Amino acid sequence: MGFDVMGINPKNKEGEYFRNNIWWWGKLWVVCCYLLNDDDGKVDLKKGFHNDGLEIKGDIHKKLVGRLKEVLDNPILCIELEKCLTPKGEEDCRQFDIGNVRNFYEFISNNKGFAIW
Repeated sequence: MGFDVMGINPKNKEGEYFRNNIWWWGKLWVVCCYLLNDDDGKVDLKKGFHNDGLEIKGDIHKKLVGRLKEVLDNPILCIELEKCLTPKGEEDCRQFDIGNVRNFYEFISNNKGFAIW
């Protein structure tokens, strides 16, 4: 099973499409929700694990673009995030890699929102 994420009003090819399998999408989506749900609580974590077209657009999309940029611009934060989501000595079936976050950031920074299918 995988998640096809379609860009809304893409600016270019990079903003059209992003895909992760269930193992990679899981931790990426958790990070996105963590970054978004500080005070608003507007993004439902569970809905991002369904392939039913959840749309992230408008102010929520802009906020996610900004928050992911802040994370990626801070190498120490990137390292800590990777450590936190990839425990040493444990086999974890859900994968996390800051490179996947960078790829997702490139995708969302090149569109006006996205839908999860």
